[in-house]
Amino acid sequence: MLHIGKSTLQRWFSMERKHKYVQTNLTSIITAECKPLILNLCHKFPYYSIKHLITVIKDEMNLNLSSSTLYRFMKSNNLKYSRVYYIGNGKDEQINEKRLEFSKVFRNLNVREILCVDETSIYSKLHYKNAWTTSHTRSHLPIQRVTSKRNTLTACFAMDGMIHYDSSLGSMNEKSFLSFLKHVVSNSNKRYKYLLMDNVAFHKTKQVQKYLTDNDIQPLYSSPYSPEWNPAEMFFSYIKRTKKYTDDRFKCLTEQLKRMISDMNIDLYEKWFLHVANHVTRCYHR
Repeated sequence: MLHIGKSTLQRWFSMERKHKYVQTNLTSIITAECKPLILNLCHKFPYYSIKHLITVIKDEMNLNLSSSTLYRFMKSNNLKYSRVYYIGNGKDEQINEKRLEFSKVFRNLNVREILCVDETSIYSKLHYKNAWTTSHTRSHLPIQRVTSKRNTLTACFAMDGMIHYDSSLGSMNEKSFLSFLKHVVSNSNKRYKYLLMDNVAFHKTKQVQKYLTDNDIQPLYSSPYSPEWNPAEMFFSYIKRTKKYTDDRFKCLTEQLKRMISDMNIDLYEKWFLHVANHVTRCYHR
């Protein structure tokens, strides 16, 4: 005797009905003559969605299909509408070579002797996504077209914590970056030997490189198109994510940043550096 529950029988029955429905629907609407024509249209218009393909099929073949029927047909022919990845015009091999070169250098360094620095744009206005309201009612916020000033947040830190950060209006340039590096050198007390940064133009000027070498700091440039290899990117992601829920009593952006950075867990810095080190090691062993 088999002890089968009522819910199990209902599930089996519904699955059998669904299977029969799909088969009969496809065989009755999409005939054998129509199948290769629809597949040719999919290859001819590979970027069209289900909605657009339905319109094309109706115009070309005078066949009315529902979105669910066309979706099941695509699935039965092992087709899916997925994300497009662009090829880098023959530069992928060069990028992979530079990533491998960087991984060879980085894996031989002591991570505790590395400083990382980067810049990002941050805006003073907060865009709220949640609010308290009574049950079964929506919270409406009037649209205010107020231009938010763009600030450049520059941060430099190591595994053991923040060294220096600064928020200023406008964009960063060579002069402001050199001024920032002077604060970094004075706060670090020459404990670090390497400075990890990206390949932006003002990071590679002669004055910047000369200033770093004069202070016994070796510039370490990450490979192109590899922002995930700089722990500063994870720091900026944390700041922008936390800023959405920051208390609005601190109207000044500087006060908001000061409060967020002071409330950060110091273990996060070490976590971000170890994450980059593990990522570089995996890239080297591929």
